[in-house]
Amino acid sequence: MLLRNLLKQLAQKRPSLPACVSALYKQGIDQGTSPSLEAISLALQTVVGDYSKVFIIVDALDESPNASRNRFLAEILNLRHKLTVNIFATSRHNTDIASWFEGGAFIEIYAQEEDIREYLSGNMHLLPDFVRNDERLKNEIEKTIVSSVQGMFLLAKLHLNSLIGKFTIKDVRNALEKLSTRSDACDHAYEDAMKRIDSQDAGRKDLARRALSFIVYAKRKISAVELQHALAVENERHELDSQNLASIENIILVCAGLVTLDHETGIIRLVHYTAQDYFERTQASWFPSAERAITKSCVTYLSFSVFDSGFCSTDVDFEHRLSSNPFYNYAAHNWGHHAQKISPIPQELIAFIKCDLKVQASSQVLMASKPTWKGSDYSQQFPKKITGLHLAAYFGIGDIIETILNEQDLDADDGFGRTPLSYAAGNGFETVARLLLHRHNVNPNSRDRGGQTPLMWAAKEGHYTTAKLLLATDGVDASVRDYLGQTAL
Repeated sequence: MLLRNLLKQLAQKRPSLPACVSALYKQGIDQGTSPSLEAISLALQTVVGDYSKVFIIVDALDESPNASRNRFLAEILNLRHKLTVNIFATSRHNTDIASWFEGGAFIEIYAQEEDIREYLSGNMHLLPDFVRNDERLKNEIEKTIVSSVQGMFLLAKLHLNSLIGKFTIKDVRNALEKLSTRSDACDHAYEDAMKRIDSQDAGRKDLARRALSFIVYAKRKISAVELQHALAVENERHELDSQNLASIENIILVCAGLVTLDHETGIIRLVHYTAQDYFERTQASWFPSAERAITKSCVTYLSFSVFDSGFCSTDVDFEHRLSSNPFYNYAAHNWGHHAQKISPIPQELIAFIKCDLKVQASSQVLMASKPTWKGSDYSQQFPKKITGLHLAAYFGIGDIIETILNEQDLDADDGFGRTPLSYAAGNGFETVARLLLHRHNVNPNSRDRGGQTPLMWAAKEGHYTTAKLLLATDGVDASVRDYLGQTAL
């Protein structure tokens, strides 16, 4: 994704779309596939070569997953060696990341005590009146927090927030005495924040917990408006009630300082990356049912009556649908990723999967990608005959397939020639592929409109165990060539 964004930014600055980018787009439309990493890398080299000098700025490398980060670094450093490219990157201390930049110039940045004092002084107005009117107590708070946080702004903020709900001077001093200076100080601060959330009235507590579960376990960063709509979903309702939308200010307020809004991007996120780590480690304690709740919210939203008409027939209608239903994009792309982690499958999900029109509508969002350059009818570039079985295989959810396998055609063509087995193989879901291959009415050599078989998809996407399973299956022909003359091998 990062390399695609780089390619997009560089291509947009050219007076006309580079031929290599146009070719990638045409190939994707013709074959119904996304460009490979190798293809993007080659196009990036070509486009970078059109500039006399390129500066690549990457912030917070340490917050990127290891595998994708390493692939990205390998590619941009390869660009640097081949072309005139300069790289500026920021990261918290990380020996693996530092090893990629051996020989480069490093600048270490530390928070100064005076900066933390300035922050605390500027935010004392958040505390109760009896604190604001007591200079001695304010100085005590400032001194204690500065000495406990060891140069970490996050802890200063969390510690200050922990004093907001205190009612007496004694309460404040007791809290200050408990401030941790140990290596697990952040964990203690987050635990304290959760206890403060749980001490609120039932309505505030419920809103905070649901908001945090979405923010923590979402599969990508979510915007404030997406979160508002997600939280407004009500079980067994077929439309969104606008009067059930909580204000983003109230959502932030009830979360006890754990979330913040980026006003520039509109993204609502946790206050620090260590909070993400903490909640992932403690999910069983704080949010044991998060994946099920998010799955149900997603499929309930996808099942709204406004989508009864199926997919949109024009780009204008499609974009209006997305803008009018802010949570629809997230729900369509991610319901399956959440559903992979739960059992049994909720009835709301089964009902959605069995509704062809709603499946097709959500699949349009999932598979129709808006080009970065001017183009028309992009919203129609998706398989219009896709079924619930295709989607279940796409996301690798075997429980759904076992539930409905006698109700839908296991070898159905989605309109682009792809079958459920093709999707399972292409996305590396070996268990689902095995489940489908055990059915006598599934063709293991089915070919899509690009001539690619399930084995070709597994091999192309690097899914070794799935490819091995297919090769061991009776009747699979590894010598089949696609329409470009390529075989799986």
